[in-house]
Amino acid sequence: MKIIKNKDNVLLKNESGEYHLSNKEFDKLGKEEAIKLATNEIEKKAKSEYVNKTINFEQARELGFCEYGIKEFCEILNLDMSKDYSINELNKKLTIEALKEYPDECIKLFGKDTLKYLGSVEDILSEDTIDLVLREEFIDKKTLHKLSVKFAYESLPLFEKEYPNDSRPRKAIEAKEAWIKGEISDEELEARSAAAWSAWSARSAAWSASSAARSARSAAWSASSAARSASSAAAWSAAAWSARSAAAWSAAARSASSAERKKQVINILKVLS
Repeated sequence: MKIIKNKDNVLLKNESGEYHLSNKEFDKLGKEEAIKLATNEIEKKAKSEYVNKTINFEQARELGFCEYGIKEFCEILNLDMSKDYSINELNKKLTIEALKEYPDECIKLFGKDTLKYLGSVEDILSEDTIDLVLREEFIDKKTLHKLSVKFAYESLPLFEKEYPNDSRPRKAIEAKEAWIKGEISDEELEARSAAAWSAWSARSAAWSASSAARSARSAAWSASSAARSASSAAAWSAAAWSARSAAAWSAAARSASSAERKKQVINILKVLS
């Protein structure tokens, strides 16, 4: 469980989601109990589905939405916490700022209609929303796979400059391309990409904290992650995407400079067009 202490709250995150506690609540519970609570609430939120046409504060809490998060969400959208709202009414009020802050909650409530009143992926795509739109709810799985390969190829030269004799990440990306075309099976892709993953793991233990080493490490992570088994397009955690993910993001992409993110926006638009 990753714990991030902010000015007004404490954010607890794991691979399944996140949960907010006020600083007062966190201090009262203590670290161990706070982690237990957050783990249970995140699991509840991840498993629950919302199918009602209306929602209120208590219903949101029953779904596993944290109390602090609901309050902040209501403040962002200027909602009355004592009222019931129709899902469509909330959807109309949704802003890109609220969606960026609480993407999982919004997707749980609105599902495929999350962007109904905000526009298309192309409309909301910017340097600040790249990791928001790279989701199966907004972009089909096959396109996410294509983007993963494109991002990996762009970061690969960093790794190959540092380690010109190590071709494992490149071979893994090429295998992913072959998988997308239907030329190899899931099992073959998994076998080939395992070598690239071991390349990242082996290098990471030996690399120093130098800028060049960090760039190469991120490039290898990106390359190997992009080539992993495509049986799932599940989202990565805050630190990095799951090793079995079809989604496009990586450690390298998340730490990209402004110029790099601008280029990534252009690449996404090209793939979507």
